[in-house]
Amino acid sequence: MTTACQLGPSDSNYDVIMVGAGLASTLTALRLRALRPELRLCLLEAAQTPDVNHTWCSFDTDMSHENRQWMRPFWANHWDGYQVRFPQIERQLDTGYNRLSASRLNDLRDETLGDSVHYGQPVADLGTDHVTLADRRKITAALILDGRGASPSPHLTIGYQKFVGLEITTAAPHGLTRPMIMDASVDQIDGYRFVYVLPLTPDQLLIEDTLYSDAPDLSEALLKDRIKAYAAQNGWPIKSVGRSETGVLPITLEGQFDAYWQALGPAAPIGMKALLFHPTTGYSLPLAIDLADRIAHHPHLDTRSVRALVEARSRDLWQSGGYLRLLNRMMFRAAQPDQRYRVLQRFYGLPTGLIERFYAGNLTMTDKIRILSGKPPVPLFAALNAMMPSKD
Repeated sequence: MTTACQLGPSDSNYDVIMVGAGLASTLTALRLRALRPELRLCLLEAAQTPDVNHTWCSFDTDMSHENRQWMRPFWANHWDGYQVRFPQIERQLDTGYNRLSASRLNDLRDETLGDSVHYGQPVADLGTDHVTLADRRKITAALILDGRGASPSPHLTIGYQKFVGLEITTAAPHGLTRPMIMDASVDQIDGYRFVYVLPLTPDQLLIEDTLYSDAPDLSEALLKDRIKAYAAQNGWPIKSVGRSETGVLPITLEGQFDAYWQALGPAAPIGMKALLFHPTTGYSLPLAIDLADRIAHHPHLDTRSVRALVEARSRDLWQSGGYLRLLNRMMFRAAQPDQRYRVLQRFYGLPTGLIERFYAGNLTMTDKIRILSGKPPVPLFAALNAMMPSKD
């Protein structure tokens, strides 16, 4: 495993400094190294070692053809379709699905970027052209990127998608050939609950118990017990349990975009910090891929120029995501917690193309009308009230 790599006393001037060596920073650094290998890059990570307990996924249709091509070596798994299950509907869809594991990302980062990555380097301050480390040393670059993830903001009203996942090895082949993206036939507890299952090998599964909840608190032990019970119910006897992962993702209900961005500080934010995630699913991988490619092709790699690029991209997504935030409000505010699944159950009865455009954030006006047409899956007056944001 990679261990801490300290900056030497002569390491002070770079072309690009990325703070936080997570998904967005790593993809950006790898894309820059591929397209502009002459640049001197620096990735700073406060942790002593890289995170190995994380999984990111993307549908094929979430990415452009070019981005699918350069991302091909990154996938730990690819499947030619997926399935969903709800109390009143079960469905197979033939949209390709991809998995990027933290271990795969770490290997690519360390193999490709080498001593450009520095673990055990907490940061005290960011500017437009410098980073001050916790030990007060200052390093400089024309471009400073802040990829340290989402943080609470008074300018956003959010719900939470929270989950615990376990990698298990089964005592016999489990027989699952496609991911189960949502199994909402399970008991509805603490909001909208579903189980997410990825078949990693013929005898290995990643099973995540996921909740769309009003509060971020999470009982890891309880959800791990539910995962083991779910495996038993599906006839997957557990031979051994491997790594676990947890997450609490923001699900945006409404907010004040300009105020949020003004509070971010002088560096150029990327990833979740820049609101580059799907409002309803929390998926951030497709947008991290897209932004990495945009930055690598950008002619002016300075903080002011790239910050403007990222903010414009974030604003476009915020404006186009207004409809998705409306759906979020319907789910969180118009439905009783144990009835929230009905919003997604109804959605998965719609045409495949519409579902693909929903995940890609490219809904047409016809799609939007189609989603809300007919009898609503939540009480009518509550739905009408939820449609009215207080801060957008």
